Amino acid sequence: MPSATLDGLDLLLARVLAEYPAGHPIIPSKATELWDDFARNAFITGEAPDSYSNYVYGLLKSSGLIQRGSISSGTWIADSKSAMKKALVGADSRRGQAIKFYISGDTLDNIGNSLSSGDGYFGAAGLSKPWLASRTGTAASTDDLVAEIAYPNSPSHVYYYGLTKTVLWLHSYNLASHLAPNSNQVKKFLRDLTGTEPDDPRERDAIVFWSDYFARYITPLKSAAASLGATLKKPLTVRDVQLAAWVLYSTKNLLKERPLKVSRKLTARTLEGYMHSDALNLGQLIERIGDIDLIDPYASDLYSFLSGLP
Repeated sequence: MPSATLDGLDLLLARVLAEYPAGHPIIPSKATELWDDFARNAFITGEAPDSYSNYVYGLLKSSGLIQRGSISSGTWIADSKSAMKKALVGADSRRGQAIKFYISGDTLDNIGNSLSSGDGYFGAAGLSKPWLASRTGTAASTDDLVAEIAYPNSPSHVYYYGLTKTVLWLHSYNLASHLAPNSNQVKKFLRDLTGTEPDDPRERDAIVFWSDYFARYITPLKSAAASLGATLKKPLTVRDVQLAAWVLYSTKNLLKERPLKVSRKLTARTLEGYMHSDALNLGQLIERIGDIDLIDPYASDLYSFLSGLP
C-alpha cells in the first residue's frame, strides 16, 4: 500500500499538468545559454539542497567563472575557492553553510573537473540548438545522448555528470519526457509508492548500469504515470510524475529537523492545500525551494500551516 505521504498525489499532478504542461521543445538559440544551464546542474549534489547549489553557481557566475573560457584557464578551482572565501566574509548563516560545503573536501574539485570535461565534450560536439535538436529527435536518440554523457563507460562520458544532472538539463527544454533522474526524491517516491527502494545503479557493475536504470526507475515510473493518468483522465509522462515527486520530497526534506508530530502531516494533499491557502502557483513554490533567501521562511510558513491541521 502506498505511503500516506502520497495521499492527494493526483491533485499535485493535476497542477503539474496545468502549470508545467509537456509541449514542444524550447531549446535556447544561444550556445551560451545551453552551456550555462548545463553548468548549473554540475553543482547539484545529493548531499546539499538545491538552494545551496543555485546560490554557489550564481556566486561563481557573477564572478565570471562559469564562462567556458574561464573553465579551461587551468586555475578555475583556485579562482573559484578564492571568490567563495571572499564571499564567506560577512555571509549569513545559510550562505556560509553553502560556501563551506562546496569548498570542503573534493566537491569543488569534482565540479571543476566536470566543467572542464563538459567543455571538452561540447567543444568537440559543437554545442548549439540544431545539434541538441538533432540528438533528441526521438526517444531512442535521446537515450543515446543521455548514455553518451552520463554512462561511466562511455568514451565521451562527462566526468561527475550522471543521469540526474543530464536528464534534468534536458527536462529544462521540454526534452526527454520519457526519462527521470535517479535522484533522492525519485528514490523516496518509489519507496513510498511500492514499498521497496530501488537499488542505486551507480553502486552496480557499469555493464548493467543502463538496463538497471530502466528496470528500477523508468519502468515503475511509467506504470505510475499510466495508472495516475487514468485517474486524472489525462496522459501523464514520466517527467510529470518525477516533477511532482521532486516538489513533494524536496519540501519534505526541509521539514526533517522539525518535530515529527507536525512534519508527518505533510502529504501531497496538504501541500496542495498550503499552495491554495497561500495563493501559490507551482513556479512560485519551486522558487521557494531553490532560493537560499526563501527556503527558511517557506519551511517556517509551511510548518505553521501544518500545525493548524488536525
